[in-house]
Amino acid sequence: SASRMLEIRGKAPSLPTGGYYHKSWGVVIGINKYDVWPPLEYAVNDAFAMEKRLKETGFDEVIKILDKEATRERILTLLGSELPKKGGPDDRVGIFFAGHGQTESLPDGQEHGYLIPVDGDITNYFATAISMTQVRELSQRIPAKHLLYVMDACYSGLGFTRAGGLDPAINGYIEKITSISSVQMIT
Repeated sequence: SASRMLEIRGKAPSLPTGGYYHKSWGVVIGINKYDVWPPLEYAVNDAFAMEKRLKETGFDEVIKILDKEATRERILTLLGSELPKKGGPDDRVGIFFAGHGQTESLPDGQEHGYLIPVDGDITNYFATAISMTQVRELSQRIPAKHLLYVMDACYSGLGFTRAGGLDPAINGYIEKITSISSVQMIT
């Protein structure tokens, strides 16, 4: 059988978080064993690897949700209610999701991407999955200065639209990019 391993190489960068962020929050979600979707082999291991890396890079608290705990309700409650109450405007938040994703074609030709929680239904994404529209709404609820999503799920990259950045050659680049609010997604 085929195998895959997530390896994060290199020395963890050491940014002085005290000068740029008040607190750093991590959320890692990994789902191997779904209620109705086919199982995955590496999502939970990848979540453990990401948790380790976040802690190595100075994240104060990492919240982990695995397999049966990763219900739609639990994920939405954590990201939409609990984290906004804990976090602040000078914090950074990293959110990692490893699991199934799906794209749905609508009658008007548009496509919508979904992250599939452990209890997601194969035939009803809208009511049982987490849409990328909901992910954008969650981003608005979390009061962090910097919010990074890392998504290991097939949903054709239907996340955010691309926006411009600052030239790294400008004077005071690190200070400038850490003072501007941003939401980024790696898929």
